[in-house]
Amino acid sequence: MKGLPEAAHIYCADIGSLKKFAWVCADARDQEIAAVDSISGPLDVSTIDHLAHCLSTDLALGLPVALGLECPLYIPVPELSQNMLKARDKREGNRAAFAGAGPGAALAGLQELAYLFKNGIPSSTDVSFDPFEWCEKGKGLLIWEAFVSGAAHTTDGNDLEDARSGLRAFMKVALKASERTDWNDSWWSQGQSTFSLAAAALIWCRQESGLPFSSPAELLGALRAAPHVFKA
Repeated sequence: MKGLPEAAHIYCADIGSLKKFAWVCADARDQEIAAVDSISGPLDVSTIDHLAHCLSTDLALGLPVALGLECPLYIPVPELSQNMLKARDKREGNRAAFAGAGPGAALAGLQELAYLFKNGIPSSTDVSFDPFEWCEKGKGLLIWEAFVSGAAHTTDGNDLEDARSGLRAFMKVALKASERTDWNDSWWSQGQSTFSLAAAALIWCRQESGLPFSSPAELLGALRAAPHVFKA
């Protein structure tokens, strides 16, 4: 039984256009970490390149890192056509991944995650989509989805606050979790056949780096691995 790794850094990014990008980071005690580089000084939390720099630095130091993105990171693949294009889970409410801004956010998030894999995450990094597994290992990178909507979403377009809301949703669960069942509420894809957009970005990066998955079975298993979803 293990909780959140003591040395962990937890990131959450509010996905959107580059003019509406924001990210935040906290430690395992839920204390927000100032975005400062030891050499260049303060970093810009509205810049994806500075997020990539922080991820690269933390992972190079061997720190356990959890990265959440506020965009759909997986889609279900239903058995019946009448179940297509519906909410992934009832908790999506009127903000279903297939409605409104959802598809655009998913596409933007896919590109931005692929960019982070290429520019901020070493290709040899052990990547997981299972928070319990990540906590047990105490190392590597966890990818998770932040779902910020309704009253939790700011009305004035404050992207940094939306990123903080996503981070708080993750920490609310992570600070109390010690058993696998403690993560069940965020396992929206349980029992579903899924296509993982996050895994697709990872596979692309591995191929680009000359570190492809070793077998078709491993590749298919990765594509079915859906990140957990934390709703603010």
